Amino acid sequence: MMRVLSLVAGLIVGTSSAAGWKTCTVPRTNLTDDSLAVNALLANCSKDATILFEAGKTYNISTPINFGNLTNVEISFQGNLTVPKNIPYIQNIVNSSGVFHLAWFTIGGTNVTLNGNTDPNWGWVEWHGDRWWLASGLTHPGGLLIRPYGWTLEFSNSVIKNMKVSNPIAWNFQTGGDNLTIHNNRVECQYPLDNPDYFPFNTDGFNLNGSNIYIHDNWVKNGDDCIVVNAGASNIVAKNNYCEGGHGNSIQLQQNGSISNVTFSGTTFVNSLYGGRFKSYQGLSGQISGITWENFKMTNVSLPLYLTQNYYDQEISSAPPAVTPSTVTTNLTNVRIANFTGTINDVNPGDNSCLSVPCWYNVVNATKTEALIFDLIQGYASDIHASDIDMSTVSGGRTIDIFCTPSELPSGTNVGYQCVKGPLVPT
Repeated sequence: MMRVLSLVAGLIVGTSSAAGWKTCTVPRTNLTDDSLAVNALLANCSKDATILFEAGKTYNISTPINFGNLTNVEISFQGNLTVPKNIPYIQNIVNSSGVFHLAWFTIGGTNVTLNGNTDPNWGWVEWHGDRWWLASGLTHPGGLLIRPYGWTLEFSNSVIKNMKVSNPIAWNFQTGGDNLTIHNNRVECQYPLDNPDYFPFNTDGFNLNGSNIYIHDNWVKNGDDCIVVNAGASNIVAKNNYCEGGHGNSIQLQQNGSISNVTFSGTTFVNSLYGGRFKSYQGLSGQISGITWENFKMTNVSLPLYLTQNYYDQEISSAPPAVTPSTVTTNLTNVRIANFTGTINDVNPGDNSCLSVPCWYNVVNATKTEALIFDLIQGYASDIHASDIDMSTVSGGRTIDIFCTPSELPSGTNVGYQCVKGPLVPT
């Protein structure tokens, strides 16, 4: 009890107000868990306030924080935050919560701003994920089964900016809500590209589930989707982002639902498995429409554009189910691919995320020089068009190909290039 009282007293001292706006400074306590100090602040600082993690201080966030529903609040990450290094300790918290993929930070509300520090040395959230990747490689390839999400954010009219994440355990920003701006954030996984036992599985940068989202000028190096748009999302613009070492700008449907009006534009990709990607499973229902991938600059990318309605989980199966006349899946329509430049990785294609043989991203009969791969199901894809694809191979001199089956598309469809499994030739 005395410990709690001393914390509250410290918080009262650290709270100031001006013209109705409060600044609530999170004290750096001598305890091993500064989450307690944050929780003590929330009763008085969940509206018209700044919650401040001070520069020059490192806070131990040893238990998850649920900020609840905030109104007109800025959370200012000027100091550094660190989660425990102890893997069993975190797993025990996740397991005992009864919540699958418990988020370490949960925030809801309206008019919320997450604001990091532009100083390169401060404003970091350190997850020590490298320990988890190594443990996974040694004991459970594909990622340890019990892991937390980083952030679950369900707010509207809100902003995420200048946030910096170092070595995440797995998934980073899971965002829902309406009218969001996400910019100038950094997600950094520090891992070697050539070590198959040390791979940051499932370290998605930004998972978008909301509507009217503008995400731009972010920097992501990871081992999964750089930016991924999920079921229920609509009116998304992703512009001028940097993606390294991961699985690209993705549209995915893992459950029944729809996605509409999504534009990925101006992304720079370096050493990535994918550039643009669409993935859905057989047996799902929904409508995916109004999708654009454009103005991509790629260096050493294995699969610049890959559309599949035959996705499968490599930890469950070594191949997708066979396609039959009765196979159903989501409808994919009104897709535009334009202005791709750069190099295709034909020298050492792929990454170290393989757990199955053949590898989960293997495309049977592909040449490893395709700029466009369409792996579709007849009757469920239409109005797909590509233009201005200007790619070359890293090795130099090899022909750039397309992987396309005419029978998978409506009769007479013009995808902008000859629909063949062969050279990329404009129509």
